[in-house]
Amino acid sequence: MIHLPEERLKKEVCNVVRRYPTNHHVTIYKTGYGDDVFEWLFDRFNKDCNCSFRVTTRDKSELDIDYDPKYPVIRVKNRYFTGVPTGTVFEEFIKFLTIFPEGEKLDFLNGKILLLLTADRCPYCAYALDTMIELVPEGCKFILAEINGVMDIIERFGIRSVPTILVGDSIKNIKIAFRGYSSRKLMINELRNAVES
Repeated sequence: MIHLPEERLKKEVCNVVRRYPTNHHVTIYKTGYGDDVFEWLFDRFNKDCNCSFRVTTRDKSELDIDYDPKYPVIRVKNRYFTGVPTGTVFEEFIKFLTIFPEGEKLDFLNGKILLLLTADRCPYCAYALDTMIELVPEGCKFILAEINGVMDIIERFGIRSVPTILVGDSIKNIKIAFRGYSSRKLMINELRNAVES
């Protein structure tokens, strides 16, 4: 069962949503496990945070990306989330679905898939996410995955730490671009090297 975060954190996230007004269309790709939790969550935000998430549900078989079958996939525009959004991941999850800043983007990521792995109580994951939210273009399929949602990827690459960023032409053809968190410049250089190599 997916457990929702405590009331205090939900209130803090409502404040995040208020700072970044949203009118996004959310698609929940259903699995039967935790779907009702996400539906309830967006309904709660619409009522308590005075925002307007429009929610539709679809069958997960429509996705062209492989995810752990136990967890729903949440989509807004070019962004996808899967896993368990509890603890510190919950606020990252909300920022990921609401903040679409203007500004210069990494055009070399267009047509690629970028996968950012995160976990609860990771001190550097939020920094990596903020950087990627700012730089990833709309032409890139951007996936934020709490590690429980992509255990096949964790096992395939032997990943032992987060944040880890992977990039490629498809989920079957991704490779690790960056582990941990460093300067913005270094992260951009490592991403570019992974795409061009």
